[in-house]
Amino acid sequence: MDVDHAILAKKIKEKMNSPLGNVLEKQPAKKRPNVFNFEILEFFGVKDHFKKDVVKQKQFLQDLALLVVKNHLLIQFIESTWLKFLIMHLCSRIVFTSRIIFSQEVLVNLAKKMKQKYVFT
Repeated sequence: MDVDHAILAKKIKEKMNSPLGNVLEKQPAKKRPNVFNFEILEFFGVKDHFKKDVVKQKQFLQDLALLVVKNHLLIQFIESTWLKFLIMHLCSRIVFTSRIIFSQEVLVNLAKKMKQKYVFT
């Protein structure tokens, strides 16, 4: 099939110059309202968080590290708004760390635990 690109370009320009084409072109995109303009914790009304050494907080970070490592996810996944929203529904006292602290502390600790568990010296 031979297509004449000049004819197609002419037809597209004609459609864009038609009244309907201009209306469609100038219509603003309908954007979904940003429901996360506020802090997630304010939404759940949480004032107190788990401390760093609380067992539930440690278990959450370890489970999150295993999720990221075993499923080959990007570390940016832990800063996902929807993940935070989901976790806040389950337990609103959980504290999220940044991905830098996560990779420097949590993943290093997980690697040490795995090394102790599986590597015999």
